[in-house]
Amino acid sequence: MAHLSISLLGTFHVTLAGEPLVTFGYDKVRALLAYLVMEADKPHSRESLAALLWPDEPPKAARHSLSQALLKLRQTLREKEGDGGFLHVTRETICFNPDSDYDLDVMAFIADLDDCEAHLHTDPETCRFCTSRMEDAVARYRGEFLRDLSLEDSVMFEEWAIVHRERLHRRVLTVLYHLTRCYIYRGEYAQAQRHALQQVELEPYREEAHRQLMNILARSGQRSAALAQYETCRRILAEALGVKPDRETQALYRRIRSAGEARPHNLPAALTPLIGRERELARITRWLASSDCRLLTLVGLGGIGKTRLALEAAREHIGIYLHGVFFVPLTALESASTLPSHIVKSLGLTPAGDPKAQFLDYLRDKDLLLVLDNFEHLLDGVPLLVEILESAPYVHLLVTSRERLNLRAEQVLHVDGLPYPPTEAGDDLEAYDAVRLFVGNARRVQSRFALSEANRSHVARICRLVDGAPLALELVAAWSGIHTPAQIAQEIGSNLDFAMTTMRDVPARHRSLRAVFEHTWALLTPDEQRALTRLSVFRDGFDARAARKVAGATARILAALVDKSLLHRDATGRYDMHALVTQYAAERLAATPVEREAAEAAHGRYYTAFLREREAALRGRVQQAAWDEISAEMDNVRAAWAWAASQRQFEIIDQTLVSLSTFCWGRSWLQEGVDALTQATQALAASGPEHETLQARVQCHQAEFHGWLGEYQKAASLLEAGLPVLRAKGALEHLAYALNVQGVLAYWQGEYAVARSAYQESLAMYRDLGDAHGMAQSLNALANVTCDETGNYEQARALYAESLKFARQIGDAYGIARALINQGMLAQELGDHQEARRLYGESLRLYRQIGYRHGVGAALNALASIANISGEHETAQSLLQESLELNREMGNRRAVADTLKHLGGTLSKTGHLDKARQALAESLEICLDIHAPHLALDVLLYAATLYRAQGRLEEALELLSLVAHYPGVGRELETRARSLLDEWRSDLPAETVRSCLARGKKKTLESALEELRA
Repeated sequence: MAHLSISLLGTFHVTLAGEPLVTFGYDKVRALLAYLVMEADKPHSRESLAALLWPDEPPKAARHSLSQALLKLRQTLREKEGDGGFLHVTRETICFNPDSDYDLDVMAFIADLDDCEAHLHTDPETCRFCTSRMEDAVARYRGEFLRDLSLEDSVMFEEWAIVHRERLHRRVLTVLYHLTRCYIYRGEYAQAQRHALQQVELEPYREEAHRQLMNILARSGQRSAALAQYETCRRILAEALGVKPDRETQALYRRIRSAGEARPHNLPAALTPLIGRERELARITRWLASSDCRLLTLVGLGGIGKTRLALEAAREHIGIYLHGVFFVPLTALESASTLPSHIVKSLGLTPAGDPKAQFLDYLRDKDLLLVLDNFEHLLDGVPLLVEILESAPYVHLLVTSRERLNLRAEQVLHVDGLPYPPTEAGDDLEAYDAVRLFVGNARRVQSRFALSEANRSHVARICRLVDGAPLALELVAAWSGIHTPAQIAQEIGSNLDFAMTTMRDVPARHRSLRAVFEHTWALLTPDEQRALTRLSVFRDGFDARAARKVAGATARILAALVDKSLLHRDATGRYDMHALVTQYAAERLAATPVEREAAEAAHGRYYTAFLREREAALRGRVQQAAWDEISAEMDNVRAAWAWAASQRQFEIIDQTLVSLSTFCWGRSWLQEGVDALTQATQALAASGPEHETLQARVQCHQAEFHGWLGEYQKAASLLEAGLPVLRAKGALEHLAYALNVQGVLAYWQGEYAVARSAYQESLAMYRDLGDAHGMAQSLNALANVTCDETGNYEQARALYAESLKFARQIGDAYGIARALINQGMLAQELGDHQEARRLYGESLRLYRQIGYRHGVGAALNALASIANISGEHETAQSLLQESLELNREMGNRRAVADTLKHLGGTLSKTGHLDKARQALAESLEICLDIHAPHLALDVLLYAATLYRAQGRLEEALELLSLVAHYPGVGRELETRARSLLDEWRSDLPAETVRSCLARGKKKTLESALEELRA
């Protein structure tokens, strides 16, 4: 019997012995074969087949038609009467022979999928067998079941075909979805994209396929295409179903849009290649790709290579996570209470407000990998990890720890030492990763080092003695300059024997590393020992100059410690120590309290001097370099300031107060500034009257930071305590600064007369002192008040110009950018939009250059306002979204409120009225919460415009009346409100307008917020 091949998926196609059969004659013959082969598990009566295919004919005629079709089918299949071939035919029944030599694409398609479902595997995403079977199944699906075969006069056949067609269609979509997941899981994006596209072709409105495509495109560096795919999905759903994309699709779109083109990371450069760990890396990759594993903990002994492994795995995921990969080293942390602020720093966020609330809010919609290294001493912080998992559903955590975290969501990977040779070393010694690591490090010390017959067994023994621990191998390999492998093995063995008898409280597998440390210590000279212990006081590394000043570590000593693998030096020349080396050295230092106190004092004095030396630079032509230098050493600076406060080194605090405050303000590290100054005020609170002036200075600086955080009551309380003291002491330089702070706080709260008076007095003092920086600052502030209070733009123009002159004179880029943006706002107010755009652009360039993020956000808002005036509303919205995200990251609530105000106005112009209302309501709520009535009134002007667009003109007039009659509103806002009133009142009867104005006078900001929320 010749082989029969039947294809019903896509175009009906049959071959016999490889030859196409084309003589079926008509569709009902093809339909008869299709039905019989699909229902081959049982015989079918002639009556039922006749009724199925010829329902409109009388029974006798239908049976005759069936007989004719059967004859044609048997002729086509080249069967003879009674030959027992593909069909079993009797006078009453007809059945396809399931034991005949045939294949059916539908059966093969189903069999491939059944094989996958029955296959035993640990992970379907990585199972090559199942992937192969699913690929086979997809290849067989050439189109819908019986795509081109339709019997219009047979409803029952059509219904039968539709049932199979839909069932097979669902199954192929499911298998394509899973195939796409498999390839995404493996990072094989080209294959994944091909199968996602097949899903969309089969079912254009299939949202999960569009989401997969968006993910694939975004993760493979095609962000614009991913965003375009969303628009395609949105259009198809609107046209086909009249619906919008669901929340999950919209959320993915927002994540991709917010991610930008870059895939940021803060991973340190790998100085040496990773030896081995291929199996562990594969398992980490597999787990991180699964949505079921959001927390993966690498557990192992200290020095076993957990950090190196985690960093390598993180590097392999750069580009895969839309919002980046971030490394959070935790060794230097002494308490879990500082974990939130450390995460904020590692994410590159500007510290502001509550650090936990800040980074949880930032992570909420981020697709991001967070690597938390050395968590074992911060187990009190485990609940914070739970909060991250619960509030940020797209964030994955990769944690290294010496013990597991004991969380239900935790997947644990135990990390052991590198594979090492058994007792008898064979010829393939270099196949073992431990041996390769030892040899590679030994060659860095002794370039001619090589395995030989004489040392092979000793090298193998070394690897066994340290259980393949990478840190131990690195340290003992450094002995190769003075010891042979035989001597090294003997030293480790003897030290280990000693450790076994003396360190019974140390776990057995820790003793080998302790033994290595002890011998390494013995190899150091006394100067090297002293330097190593004192170097343990550094935080997050150090440079050569600091090492010499604090630890007496000369270039020769540093080089010797690097050669012995106790220090590492990166490409920039900066040094750091492995956490266990630091721990060991700190233990040695603690054994001599006098030496430890001296080291801590040397460290504190060095970095406070480092800070003080950059005070002038922070306000002059090289301020960017000064900010960058302090940023790089901030962990050390923070520790030094804390030491000065705890040791009541008030002279040092006095000398570094301006530098630290200027740096934290310039970097918009507002909460960092509050925390540091709080340490000082607490120390000063217990001091005598001889430090009264310093305490007042610190309070005034602290007040400014609280003001920037929108905490006006705290700021006012501190200022009320400090300012009178400075006035009484006649400390003019410090009093001028405090008056400027008083003016800022008053201005933000709409108290223009108070602000103007404070600024004028401050300016007069700065003029007497000849302080160009102070004059530039006070002149700019006075111009701001002049604009808002009186609307005297000519006077303001002169003040801005003089401020800019002084800023240029001293090369203060921040002061220049500040004057430029304010001159731009003046130009915009006077109708010169081209000049305003130019000034805003130059200001933005300078703010970006010096890294002043608050200024960047303000300049983006200003450029958005010009874009709106020019009708470029999409550009405006994009600028405002960037500004909003930036301000949220900083925790600058006033700036957030201001940006939301502008965003609400832009959304109103583009017809997105409900979103505009939400933005304005949030803005107004923040204004009331931080007690910023002037900004709140500005928000209400935008809300009035929104109400008018919604056809709520009476409510719009009420808001304008509220603004125009609000106590201390200021000339500028009052003028804008009355101008709109004059423009809109003609659209309503005079009596109605009078009623609106009367109701508006009685309104409060709180009632206006309630109406806006409704």
